[in-house]
Amino acid sequence: MKVALCVRPDRPDAVRAARDAAARMRKAGHEVVDVNLDTPSAGAGAKGATIACILGGDGTMLRAARAMSPLGIPLLGVNLGRLGFLTTITIDDLDSAIADV
Repeated sequence: MKVALCVRPDRPDAVRAARDAAARMRKAGHEVVDVNLDTPSAGAGAKGATIACILGGDGTMLRAARAMSPLGIPLLGVNLGRLGFLTTITIDDLDSAIADV
């Protein structure tokens, strides 16, 4: 499965979590592409992805939804923020959530 991993590059904790998550996904046999949400063409990097995995808070999820909407792929929000209304998966549950897709 091709996974678009979306993270804000200005959040060091999210970048570290994304690096670790990408390594685990690759080890499980998934193709992972990194998507920089700070670029105007963020969605272009996710072309052909089966799912977009967004690591961050609700704001990051909204930014990713805007960028990914033309692609029509499902979004999986991983909560690294404070509230987590839109990002319901925890980083500890990420592996099992990806396996369920």
